[in-house]
Amino acid sequence: MFQEVKRWCPKWKPDIIKLDFEAAAINSCMLEFPSSTISCCNFHFNQCLWCKIQEMGLVKEYKENEDIRNVCRMISALAYLPMEHIDDAWNIVWEKLLALTN
Repeated sequence: MFQEVKRWCPKWKPDIIKLDFEAAAINSCMLEFPSSTISCCNFHFNQCLWCKIQEMGLVKEYKENEDIRNVCRMISALAYLPMEHIDDAWNIVWEKLLALTN
């Protein structure tokens, strides 16, 4: 798909490209537009997070356990933090996740 875009608009070099969380699209976009910043849609991020909860069989736990629900919401909220706070925030999420598994 991105090869076709590049073929039709060979001089186009977008600064930012917004995508969903499909790995093939991200990889293709990075290959065709290496100087562009790839930004993924938060709606699709949260959709992927919910699908992962379902895939892991955690829907019942998510609905019944406030701690699990809060960890999932914290993961979702990472997208709204400034970049310089992501690592510290992820460490907090990770610690809470580990506490749930013990």
